[in-house]
Amino acid sequence: MYVGQRKREQAEPDRALPSLIDRLKVNDPPDDGHQVEELKQILIRDLTALMNSRRYFEDDEDISEQLQESVLNFGIPDFCGSGAAAEQLLALRRAVRDAIARYEPRLRLTGQDPVRIVTRSTDGRPVLLLEIQGELRSDPYPVHLRIRTEIDRETGVCTVRTEEGASD
Repeated sequence: MYVGQRKREQAEPDRALPSLIDRLKVNDPPDDGHQVEELKQILIRDLTALMNSRRYFEDDEDISEQLQESVLNFGIPDFCGSGAAAEQLLALRRAVRDAIARYEPRLRLTGQDPVRIVTRSTDGRPVLLLEIQGELRSDPYPVHLRIRTEIDRETGVCTVRTEEGASD
């Protein structure tokens, strides 16, 4: 069970909704086939915002649990310039997993290892490629997603996309 996941799962239905701002700006609700695609696009947009945001507070024993889980701590820790040591990569994976569990209720992480580091560099650039496995909560059944995240360790910029053919 991930940080904050149990409380959220007890309080929420298994159906994903677009964010409030997306629901307010739509005049006609889309049909079911288009709604799943629209939910995927909204999820990717919001995951991109989450991955490109930096937490204000680091995990610290002096900070209350409520403050650590508040929107003030939205995002992931700053990892620019960090090395690729095993413990740093493990901390990054854990931070990504916990941020998704806390701030993205439409995505339920699945599998034994839902956030994996696939490769550590691309064409000599200091880039991390993460693979995130989960289910988009949708009606009538959840949609499996495999999400690829490219993290540039020099600039801190994250690119998020779904892997084609990965959603069933």
